[in-house]
Order: sequence, then structure tokens, then C-alpha cells
Amino acid sequence: MSKSIASKTTKFGGFRKKLIAIVSTSGQRTYQRRLPGKKTLRDVREFIDELENYRNKFPRCADVILMLSQAEEIRLDYEKAITHLNAFLEITGNRSNKKMVKKLAMLQESKKFWDQIQLSPWELDLLGKYLEKHWDSDGFTASKEWLLSCNKPAENIIAHWESMGLHSDFMILQYLVDV
Repeated sequence: MSKSIASKTTKFGGFRKKLIAIVSTSGQRTYQRRLPGKKTLRDVREFIDELENYRNKFPRCADVILMLSQAEEIRLDYEKAITHLNAFLEITGNRSNKKMVKKLAMLQESKKFWDQIQLSPWELDLLGKYLEKHWDSDGFTASKEWLLSCNKPAENIIAHWESMGLHSDFMILQYLVDV
């Protein structure tokens, strides 16, 4: 094995170990992911920077592009995760890989979920903290108050929550917010 191939193999092994460590500390196990902790966010940002630096040197390195997709997914940036996964599929020419096609569909579903609730994962986390102290069992009094204080379109957001079968602050706290 040549020295440069051995160096790349070692580098990929290091990247994979870092990714596994970040995933294990993120607390994210399901595809409907929630906000990771601050330390995990810092670690994943540094990891993404490392991967992007490597990708600048080797722009068609499929393994790095796939890891970028996985790292962006941990950050809940589904748009970037989808972009990277599509780039991976294009580079590998393997759009028929069922596992990757399924992963792409799951990322698209997650992006759609967050787009529909019209709040970022960080905003939903803040709303949850607010509702823990101020929830209303019969309506959206506290949610509406919080949304308006954040200059959000409260009526549109609440209408969407109602279309999801959620009819009170308590239900938002119980079923939508991961506390």
C-alpha cells in the first residue's frame, strides 16, 4: 500500500471514529431527531469544518461527502444533509442503493416536518421550556403568547398544529416538544 493511500485510510478511520463518538453523545436515536446538546453542537461544527477542509483537497471523495451528510443531520440541517447525500449518490453513481434512497427519503420527511411546524429545532426547544411553566390545558394561550413575542405568525402555526391533531399547549408540550 502506498504512503498516500495509507494516510487517507488512517484519516478516514479517524473521521469515522469522530462521527461515531459524536452520534453516541448526541442522544439522537430516531429519525425524528431533536436538538442535541451544546457540546455535541460544538463538536459536530468542528467535525464539519475538518471534513470541509478535506473535501476542498479531494472534492469527489464520496466517503467524506457521506460523513458531511451525516454530520449535518446531527445538526438538524436537513437541507444540507440532503444536498450532501445527493452529491454522494451522484459521485458514486449508485442511485439504486436502497439503503441510501431510504435515507434520502427519511431526510426529506424530516425536512418537511420542520418546514411544516414553522419553527426551528432551537425555537421548539425554547417553546417547550416556556410551556413547562405556562401551559394551558384548554387552548394555545401560552403558545400564542410565546409565538407573538418571537414575531412568529402565531395563527398560521397554531392552525397547522390543529391540523396535526394538537389542540392545546399541553398537547404541544406532550407530543411535539421533546422535554
